[in-house]
Amino acid sequence: QQEIQAWMQNLQRSETNIRNIAIAPDNRIQLVAPIEGNESAIGLYYPDNPSQWPAVEKIIKQKKPTLAGPFDLKQGGSGLAYRVPVYLDGERYWGLVSTVLKPDAVFAKAAQRAQELDISVAIIDREQQDLDGHAKRIWSSTTLPPTEALSFRIEVPGRDLALQAQSLKTEHNIWYLWSLRLLGWLTASVVATLVWRVLRSYRLQKLASLAL
Repeated sequence: QQEIQAWMQNLQRSETNIRNIAIAPDNRIQLVAPIEGNESAIGLYYPDNPSQWPAVEKIIKQKKPTLAGPFDLKQGGSGLAYRVPVYLDGERYWGLVSTVLKPDAVFAKAAQRAQELDISVAIIDREQQDLDGHAKRIWSSTTLPPTEALSFRIEVPGRDLALQAQSLKTEHNIWYLWSLRLLGWLTASVVATLVWRVLRSYRLQKLASLAL
């Protein structure tokens, strides 16, 4: 436990976009780094958490890493979690490793670009519905664009997300469509970069451990 705790802390410090890392054998968080500020997360049992368990259960069944969230954290604030299910010998489910990312890095750039283009944008989860039966909004720069707004799929691990956008101008031109596409690609690339940097940090720490 001491060795893995030190490894997790070094990994968390090496990447500014990582809020914390949690290891949950049998779906119960036993280790988290950093410990300071995340004490309330220790002991959290995912099946007892209705806001997170459906996504965790899906990851376990699909046996694939997935980017979950954003969701409210028990210790306060919000996060995007890159979750990896661990299977021993390829068959027996052992538990979950979650790297919680700061969603501000994604949403701040999208909001800034939307303001520059004078458009309203929202990120929706097409696998979930709100109370009105529409695709659930997980973030919006202003208000949720109407159903006739343009929509572009965002490629993220294990999720079916889309970027909806509507011009706040009365007149449209060909650059408007390309601007929306560029914003969609920008959002997807920021998410992909965050995940890539996490995986890169994992590998660097592993190499360092092997060298020691």
